[in-house]
Amino acid sequence: MVFLRGVRVEDMRVILEEAVDSAFKPHVYRDALDLVARHQKRGERSFIVSAALQEIVDVLVSELGLDGGIGSTAEVEDGAYTGRLVRRLDGPAKAAALAELAVTEGIDLQESTAYSDSASDVPFLEAVGHAVAVNPDRRLRGIAAERSWRVLRFSAKAFPG
Repeated sequence: MVFLRGVRVEDMRVILEEAVDSAFKPHVYRDALDLVARHQKRGERSFIVSAALQEIVDVLVSELGLDGGIGSTAEVEDGAYTGRLVRRLDGPAKAAALAELAVTEGIDLQESTAYSDSASDVPFLEAVGHAVAVNPDRRLRGIAAERSWRVLRFSAKAFPG
C-alpha cells in the first residue's frame, strides 16, 4: 500500500467514482447481478466481503445496489493514506470480518450463502451454511467437489466494456 502514501482519501473517492465504469463494471457478471436480485427479492440482504480497499467496496456497493460491504482498511492520518494497511481481508481475516458483520447486522450465517472464486476464501465459505464456488480456481474446484458445494459458471458480462 506504499503507493497510496500521501494520497488524500477524498481524492481517492473521486478517482474511484470516475473509474467505476471503465475499471470495475466490466468485470461484473450478469449472473451475479441476477443472483443478487433473487436474494433481495426473497428478503435476503447482499453484501460484498473483499480484500479490495474499503473505498473500492463502497463504490461497488453503491453502483450495484447492494446492502453493504466490508473491505481491507488502509491507515489514514490527517485525511491521507499513510501507506500501511490496518486490516487486510484475506484468508481467515475475511471469515472473521463476515462473523463481525453477522453480529452487527443480525445475520444467521448458517442460513446465508457466500460466493467465491478462490481457494484462499475457503475459511469465508466455511463460515456460511451455503457455500458456492463461482468460476473457481483449480484448488477451489477440487475442494468444492470434495465438500459437495455448488459450482456455478458465469460468462456474460453485465456491463460489456
